[in-house]
Amino acid sequence: MLTYSAEFSSKVLECYRELLVLVQYAVMKMSTRVREVLKLVAAICLMLIASSLFSTVDKEEVGTTNKLFRKGERRVFSENEVEEVCEREFDAILILGGGVPMTENLPPPWVQTRADIAGRVYNCIKGRGGETSDLSFVTLSGGSAHAKQLLKENGLPVWESGATARYLIEEVGIPGEKIVIETSSYDTIGNAYFSRAAITDVRDWSRLLVITSDFHIRRTEAIFQWVFSLPAHGRPSEYEIVFLQTSSTGLTTQQVMARKQREDASLRNVNKLKENKDIQSLASLHNWLQTHHSLYAASLLASQPEKIPKALRKSYGSHSRI
Repeated sequence: MLTYSAEFSSKVLECYRELLVLVQYAVMKMSTRVREVLKLVAAICLMLIASSLFSTVDKEEVGTTNKLFRKGERRVFSENEVEEVCEREFDAILILGGGVPMTENLPPPWVQTRADIAGRVYNCIKGRGGETSDLSFVTLSGGSAHAKQLLKENGLPVWESGATARYLIEEVGIPGEKIVIETSSYDTIGNAYFSRAAITDVRDWSRLLVITSDFHIRRTEAIFQWVFSLPAHGRPSEYEIVFLQTSSTGLTTQQVMARKQREDASLRNVNKLKENKDIQSLASLHNWLQTHHSLYAASLLASQPEKIPKALRKSYGSHSRI
């Protein structure tokens, strides 16, 4: 359904009034100069109408609480703006893994905050009478490239996404059947690729809320906007993504500063990667991950892990068995 703004209607009405006055005057005078002015005003009115028509949105009626996503609209919010975020409708809330879990059901404190805020969004939407029956949670990450994996007593790994899922169930009160876990990724670009390829594309979830910590938000936004904009199977991407940043609970100022410096350097690498002409689709990104990325390429699995400073390593989590 085409919707027209009050500004659009006002412009059209104003043009009509001006045209009416000039037409009446032209009829009386019929001078060449007035006729030229009349043509100019008419052209301007047509431009205004065309501009407003192209800015209208052809949308489905999906509920009174749903806001439209328009080009240039703000997409990044803070944890203090949950009320504004929950005015929208989402298919899924994606919670990024942020480091090695402390226990099997306890992610690092800053990831606990991400999960807590996700719960606040969910409850806010419910409180406003919004639709939550089809709203799902996706917890991301199998582990970290910069910290040893926590293992269960039986020797199996404790996935970051698994610990976050259990925290959502046991501490936040989210029903387990509403949670999907992703266990293939070991970094942010993997978070984006595997959540899309294995989950959101498959489930046809296009309206997403992505939650991560404030020190991580800029790179997360850059990666997710890029990965989720790549065409797949010959079809253009139609994702609408909002980002919500949360506080760095549990990290010292020194640790946060070390992580931000790391994030700035990594963001520069991401921007260079986005310019790679060989990556123009989701399939070509998959090929790059499997041939050039040290965490996913078979030919690079034997490469030595990167050594990072202690303060930075702490921001990737730790547990009592390390």
